Amino acid sequence: MDGTLLDTDPAEADAFFEMWRFVTGEPCPSDALAVFTDELDAISRAWDEGLIPASELGGPAIRKAAQKAGLPAHPSQVPALEEIYLKVTVSHGRLFSEVPACLERLSGALPLAILTNGPSTLQRRKVQLAGLDRWFDVIHISGDSGVAKPEAGAFERLADAVGCAPSRMGFIGDSPGSDILGASRAKMRAVWINRYEERYPARLPAPWAVATDLVAAIDALTRFAT
Repeated sequence: MDGTLLDTDPAEADAFFEMWRFVTGEPCPSDALAVFTDELDAISRAWDEGLIPASELGGPAIRKAAQKAGLPAHPSQVPALEEIYLKVTVSHGRLFSEVPACLERLSGALPLAILTNGPSTLQRRKVQLAGLDRWFDVIHISGDSGVAKPEAGAFERLADAVGCAPSRMGFIGDSPGSDILGASRAKMRAVWINRYEERYPARLPAPWAVATDLVAAIDALTRFAT
C-alpha cells in the first residue's frame, strides 16, 4: 500500500519537521532532513535485499534515522517522537495522482484487494483517511492474521479471501523483498512498480513485469488476463 498507492515521502518530511520542533523548538535544518530521509531509504533497501530483519523496521528505523540526522533527543522523548512520526505520516499521506482514476475504472469490474504489513489499527486508519476502502473488496493486514509479507501464506490467505486461485491473480507492489518475492512464492503474477528508477536486487526472483506507475502496472496485467 505505502509506496504503491500512497505517497508517504512528503509525509515523512512533515513528520521529521514536527519531531525536530518538538525537541528543539526550532525549525528543522534542511541538511538534517536529507540525512533522515536518506537513512530511512537505506534501511528500506537493506530490508528489500534481505540484509536486515523486519525487527529493524518501524520504530527502530525511525530512532536510527533520527539519531543519524543529529536530532538531540533525550531517551525519554523517544516514545513521543515515534508517536509524532506515526500520526503525521498517517494523516499526511496522499494517493499518487493516477491512483483514484485507475481504481475507479477497475472497481466493480474486478475484485480488488490490499495486502499490507503493519499494525491493524495504523494501517486501517491509513486506508480510511485515503478513502481506499470505497474501492477495495478485501483489505488484509498482517497485524490481524499474524502472517506477513513476504511469507507465501499471507498471499495465499489473500487469495482465499478474494475467492480466486493465486495463479489467476496479479499482485502489484513497490517492494522487491516484500511484495515481489512474496507474490512470486505464492505463484501470483508479480508486477513491480519502480517509480524512482531503482535497481532491482539480483538475488530476488525477477518480477513478471515492471511498471513506472499504477496505470502501466494495470496495463501489464490486462494483457495477461486477455
